[in-house]
Amino acid sequence: MINFLSFWVVTGSNTRVKKEKVARLMRGMLRIFAVLGSGMLLAAAAYANSGNVSQLSGTLSVKKPDGSMRILSQKSEIQSGDTLNTQKDSYAQIKFADGAQITLKPNTSVKIEAFNFVESEPQKDSFLYSLVKGGLRAVSGLVGKRGDAEAYKMETATATIGIRGTDVWGKAEPTRDFVVLLEGKIDIQRGDEPAQRMETPMSLFMAPKGIATLPIAPVDPNDLQRWAQETELQDESGVVTSDGAWTLHLASYRKHSGATQVLQTLHDAGYAAYAEGVTVGGGEWTRLSVGGFASRADAEAVARSLQTQFVFPEPWVTQSR
Repeated sequence: MINFLSFWVVTGSNTRVKKEKVARLMRGMLRIFAVLGSGMLLAAAAYANSGNVSQLSGTLSVKKPDGSMRILSQKSEIQSGDTLNTQKDSYAQIKFADGAQITLKPNTSVKIEAFNFVESEPQKDSFLYSLVKGGLRAVSGLVGKRGDAEAYKMETATATIGIRGTDVWGKAEPTRDFVVLLEGKIDIQRGDEPAQRMETPMSLFMAPKGIATLPIAPVDPNDLQRWAQETELQDESGVVTSDGAWTLHLASYRKHSGATQVLQTLHDAGYAAYAEGVTVGGGEWTRLSVGGFASRADAEAVARSLQTQFVFPEPWVTQSR
């Protein structure tokens, strides 16, 4: 049985977003068995050191180690060295190979410093990420639960949190940092102060900026509930999931070039739209759509948002299954 850990952290600021173009090519039909064999090994290695976007509402971008920036969509891959950024009113959930999940609130930036997970090599596990600004909620997977107990860490500008518990929440504000232990135990190192271990459920670590850390004390449950709601993906907010069955169709164009121009504009605005050829009334058209919505309400929410930015006379929603 796997014990899971969850925690939540917040800081303050805004991010700037650019676009992503993801292209995946599969080559080589000769020597198919060799290709398949090596491909399986490469895929396993890549997945062992990466995650993917499992849910998305709004705009999520990534800054790669080489400085390039792209807009991400649902199922986009996340790797060590990536810095993820959510825009205003945007939420994203990232799932990693060990089962861990991180949900980013609006205006958040987090850098995946290092992630390594190979099922047969627990001694090599590692997961370290830095919260640059904004807020997140995380549910841990296997890293830190097997092999090296110090393999799972999260950093802010002022503290390093070693996760050994099962349920932790935290927040960082301009005037204070704090962490709440719900269950299990955690070690916290703040600057040159002695490290502190928290082992009592519903206890609060409070660190005002510029002065010494306050004594650990009980947390107000009402405060904790309010903080938690900030990182929940809201219903009817345009959530896209890996198994979303609802598709928003925006418009159909007689000229492919016209559809391509609109598609590029949508991508620049952060929408994971796509084009497909369709036959309507005996004629060939190019249709623009956005798919993968969790519900009809989510698709309709995005349609309303698009209507304030673009002119789509009568967008419509369909269900694939």
